[in-house]
Amino acid sequence: MAIEKSFLLAFNHLLLGESAQFEIYYQNLLNIEGNKKITVLKNRYLTFLETFRDLLLLEKENHFFDDRPEEGNLSDYFKLYCSGLNAKLMEDSESAKKYFGELAKGSSDFYFVREAKRQLAELTVLQ
Repeated sequence: MAIEKSFLLAFNHLLLGESAQFEIYYQNLLNIEGNKKITVLKNRYLTFLETFRDLLLLEKENHFFDDRPEEGNLSDYFKLYCSGLNAKLMEDSESAKKYFGELAKGSSDFYFVREAKRQLAELTVLQ
């Protein structure tokens, strides 16, 4: 389905820090039209991408995951990672260490766990 492909490609380029490529697929996603189900899914994907764009590319706080209900392990990883990034952006290194430390206990098979370990090492070196 085109909507999932645009979302995954946008998210992949976002994680790689490739802002120009991210924008191409983000715009593709914005331009997708469809029924109510497609619109709801598109809006969910856009909100998710905007959250990570704020945190990773624009380096500004975004508290989207702060009040989200628990939805399983993957959403827990997103929430911990975003909370750690928000704390780091607010220059609260103790909270950032707490969030990244909790996430770093997970399986290194996941990108966010590897990133949490990298962020944790970076925070430790800075002090």
